[in-house]
Amino acid sequence: MLSSLRLCIPLAGVLCSDPLFHQSRRLLHMSLKPVRAVTFDLDDTLWTCDFVRATKAQLQFMRSQVPALENVDAAKFRNAMLEHRAQMADGGADLTRLRTATVEKLALQVGCSADESARVANGAVTEFLRVRNEVMMMPGAVELLGRLRARGLALGAVTNGNAELDATPLSGAFPVFVSSAMA
Repeated sequence: MLSSLRLCIPLAGVLCSDPLFHQSRRLLHMSLKPVRAVTFDLDDTLWTCDFVRATKAQLQFMRSQVPALENVDAAKFRNAMLEHRAQMADGGADLTRLRTATVEKLALQVGCSADESARVANGAVTEFLRVRNEVMMMPGAVELLGRLRARGLALGAVTNGNAELDATPLSGAFPVFVSSAMA
């Protein structure tokens, strides 16, 4: 514990006479190259979004199209998603594809045709994404990105979520965007 305190205190700006600290600090600085790019996660980093409201909108659409799905609430839908995720070869990495497949499966289970299930699933997920992409920016996020760009840093976004970046206030902010749907 004492050795970790020796390292933490100097990093906080307090002088340290420990030679081991100074040696490791020199090695650290020698191995670092200048930062040229910064990547960000999106959800709960640069913005917040209301997944509860988005799920409610999706379920409302599903019920309006297929009344037999009236008993599917958020908890049942989540359990169905988790069950379906375990059966998918990629482990459900693409959350939009997982959500779509889960709606299709639920619609099929109550007697919808394959075509009808696909139509309902596409509409329900479109509704989910519409509400999901109504994001609230974290305070200072837009300004931070502007300052980083002004310093000449390349910016990128990496997410395991299903944000449609072009449907948010950060449309065009990231020349590089990688999502799990691209895997």
